[in-house]
Amino acid sequence: MRSSTLAAGEIDSFGYDINDLDSAVGWSETNDEGIHAFLWHLSMQDLGLLTGGDWSKAYAINNSTEVVGEAGTASGDTHAFLWKNGTMYDLNALIPPGSGWELISANDINDQGHIVGEGINPEGKTRGFLLIPEPSTLLLLGMGIVGLLAYAWWRQFVARTNP
Repeated sequence: MRSSTLAAGEIDSFGYDINDLDSAVGWSETNDEGIHAFLWHLSMQDLGLLTGGDWSKAYAINNSTEVVGEAGTASGDTHAFLWKNGTMYDLNALIPPGSGWELISANDINDQGHIVGEGINPEGKTRGFLLIPEPSTLLLLGMGIVGLLAYAWWRQFVARTNP
């Protein structure tokens, strides 16, 4: 069994989740930088903060190394976040504008990228949420181009075989 100890300057460190690749997430508190979400895989990596915020906590990680949690914002609110490929995203910026929801904490993420957490609904009540990612526009465009190319190839093939 391996163990990890606190890094220099840390007051406390809390682990919350581990994936099948032995990567773990949680949060760490230091004297000088406050509370920051971390990803641990052989060494601890600070996941950063939302723009203007001063703290973050990670709660879950999937096998694609996508991390979710909660973080402070510039206005002092708490927002749910997704950390992916080195960038922390405010989940409120990824939902339809005008939805009336404020997503305050993301508590888990599965390998399909589905995220569950809690938020405040348009009636001002705290409720659970489930976010299911949509295919990106570029992915759909790419699939459409591949489909058109396949169709063009098929038409040429049929024209050559049926003169």
